[in-house]
Amino acid sequence: MRMLKSILGCVAGGLLLIPVCTEAGPLTIVNVSEHAADCVFNPTCTVAATAFASAFTIPGVSGTAQLHSPTYLGATGAPAAGKTGYAYRVDLTQAKSTALGNVTCVSKLILDFGPDTKLVYGPATVTHPPFPADVFVITSGGPGSIGLASAVQSGNFITFTFTTPICPGIPTAAAYIPGKSSFLFGLAAATAPEPSSAQLVFNTGGTTTTSTRVPIH
Repeated sequence: MRMLKSILGCVAGGLLLIPVCTEAGPLTIVNVSEHAADCVFNPTCTVAATAFASAFTIPGVSGTAQLHSPTYLGATGAPAAGKTGYAYRVDLTQAKSTALGNVTCVSKLILDFGPDTKLVYGPATVTHPPFPADVFVITSGGPGSIGLASAVQSGNFITFTFTTPICPGIPTAAAYIPGKSSFLFGLAAATAPEPSSAQLVFNTGGTTTTSTRVPIH
């Protein structure tokens, strides 16, 4: 898969084998509503996404843990006309911890994404004028409850760090704590999708991989 091939072109950094390339820097993130994000990709403010989801395993966790990776084309007349939207959501709402002690949760997502296209997402407000952003996070009107603390690019790789770890359901003596999901977040790019692998980093150490879609690069 593309991620495994591209890692060979970089120097592995740290115990998690996160690639370290020559170019690095934070990406700009903006929180928007689902309606505002849809309007960027279609003048009718409605998008027809191509759904894609892949399961992954977490130590000490049963049920289904998934990475959702829908894509959608920018329609004629929209700000993102001719571009493709790539969205992602880590979903542990159907997963449950079976381990005693520390619960394993997802703290980061790493993608071999390549270059993105900055766009203005969402309407202007008094305190936040419109500005081109790399990453949009749908914090209202869509699923999920956990946002992004940062998105940092190193070469073709982008590391998304969540505001809090995304955990599976946790049985306790008092009550069952349901599993969590990230908000849907995404970027735009100038090229069509291709298969790739995503790396998920655990809060307890270690990683796992699963299938996803990224722009051709």
